[in-house]
This record gives sequence, C-alpha cells and structure tokens, in this order.
Amino acid sequence: MWNLVMIEKKANENLVKDALNSLSFKQQKNFGFFCMDRIQKLYEDVDSRIKIQDMSEDLENGKAFVLFRFIYDRLKKEDAITLKDLENLRRKSNSLILDTDNVFDSTTENILAKIVSECLYTFLSFLINHKVDDVFDCARLIIDIINAQISDYFFTNIDEDDEKCESFLRSLFEIEYRIQLSAIKFNYRGE
Repeated sequence: MWNLVMIEKKANENLVKDALNSLSFKQQKNFGFFCMDRIQKLYEDVDSRIKIQDMSEDLENGKAFVLFRFIYDRLKKEDAITLKDLENLRRKSNSLILDTDNVFDSTTENILAKIVSECLYTFLSFLINHKVDDVFDCARLIIDIINAQISDYFFTNIDEDDEKCESFLRSLFEIEYRIQLSAIKFNYRGE
C-alpha cells in the first residue's frame, strides 16, 4: 500500500512541476510567495517554543523570528532587490535552518521550523538562480510539513492501522496538490 502512496505522490509532483515549467519567472515567483505565505506562520513561535542554541550556533532565542520576518518582509516589499542583496539575505537565512539531527528532543515544532526556514532559503535560491526546481522545492516542502504534522498525530492517536494511516495521508497529499495546481491555474497563468 505504501508504494501506491509514493507512486501517486510522484505523479502529482510531476503535474505541479510541469505546470510550474509553463509559467514565466514572475509567475513562478508569485507561486513561491503563495507557498511561503501559507507556511510562514509556523515559524512565528520559534523563539518561545524551541531552545535554538541547541540547534544553531549563529542564532539565539529572541532573534530568530525577527530575522525571518525581516528577510521575508523585504522580499515581499521590494521588487528591485539586487543580486548581492539576495545573496546576503540567503546567507542570513541559512542561520535560521535548525539542525534537528543531533537534538534528542527533536519535536514536531522543531522539525516544522526547520522546514519553513529551508523553504525560505530555497525560495531565495530560486530568486538568485531562476531555477524552477527551487520554486518546485518550496511546494514539495509543504508536503513535508503535512507529513511531519500528520505523522506525529498518527503515531500517537491511531491504533497502528497502517492502511488507515496511508489512506488518510494519501488524501491529504492529494488535497495539497490540488491546492497548488489550482493556485497555478487561477492565479498565475492569466498574468
């Protein structure tokens, strides 16, 4: 059953990637903002819920969300950011990516914060390199967020019924891909 979920996920990923390939850079950029707008709130409480010093040498509690908002707000407000500024912002955003691999109490919140900051870094890479794979990775990271949230719920609340879990996860992935494809179709193709 799990192989079927992965095959369906790959087919849907290909649909999203093909749709993104048909867009202009500006439309792809807008789709990247669409992805970031949907998940950026997950980073909001990072300073109060996570002991950042255990996962980042360059960051401390009280500064992570402020830095995240500074970078993201600058991207949203300034249309004419120079390549050098984008590279500097990407360098700063790299410090926001938490190293959850060596932390014993790596909770869902830690993992979600890591994925959101990876999405910001990836979006900045897209703006620098203009590669559709980078903006596609932003969409893929949303799937990772769903997977992290739901997996945590499954393993604590569902009676280890693998088929039930896989079916539910498959339906969530399907809905997310429909949302992404609808956003591309309705919001960005007509520009």
